[in-house]
Amino acid sequence: MEKVESDQLITQCPLCRDVAAAVAGDLDRLVAVREHSIIVVGEHQFFPGYCMVVARHHAREMHDLPPEIQREIFDDVMTLGRAIEHAFTPFKMNYVSLGNVVEHLHWHVIPRRADEADPKAHPWAESARFTEKKTTPGEARRVSRLIQPFL
Repeated sequence: MEKVESDQLITQCPLCRDVAAAVAGDLDRLVAVREHSIIVVGEHQFFPGYCMVVARHHAREMHDLPPEIQREIFDDVMTLGRAIEHAFTPFKMNYVSLGNVVEHLHWHVIPRRADEADPKAHPWAESARFTEKKTTPGEARRVSRLIQPFL
């Protein structure tokens, strides 16, 4: 696995740009920088507490990474899930890694609430409404402050 991404890859991949900004201390949605990932507040808060774990190095698939890095990233996903559970007390956590839209390894960690209109629906069932709850810098700081003590 190459440790340094090319400038072209960083400019073309939105998650590579987020990683570069996070490492530089210039990402409003940053929760934590880990050894092999960053943890960020999601771009929307349609599901309060929604965050993502993003691999620090560009990879399309989890199995493309060395096993020890796979384990550390998965541990980061589980740690984030527990932290969100403590901070937001959801009735269910959804863990999703697809990469069909952005081909950079990342996990969506989505807390689900029992009082949602349809709490058993797929998390993207209401995706047309996500922009209604776009994450502001202030909201990102609030969510981050709630989660950080449990990381």
